[in-house]
Amino acid sequence: MDKYVHVKNSSETSAADISMTGKVMSIRHTAKIYFIVLKTEKDQVPLVLDIRILGENHFNSLSQLNIGTMIRITGHTVRSDSNETSVFVHTYSLVSDPDSSL
Repeated sequence: MDKYVHVKNSSETSAADISMTGKVMSIRHTAKIYFIVLKTEKDQVPLVLDIRILGENHFNSLSQLNIGTMIRITGHTVRSDSNETSVFVHTYSLVSDPDSSL
């Protein structure tokens, strides 16, 4: 996690937070961090979801996500040492799951 440098200081106003909805295109994880690529209407956005921010219950429920699931997230942008921008997620919610029957 130390490779991420905050672009917006977390002590700034909540106006620095961004929200978006999109489709999960890829998922990979370690014991305490998920990396998800979210496809929005305009871009593919890398997301970082950390157990320390989400809490254990919300973090563990990420295992239920599937490719194609629509989620809504709120977070702030971070930049890696290689100058890649990602969104560090504070909250997420399920919008729809492609595997659920209607």
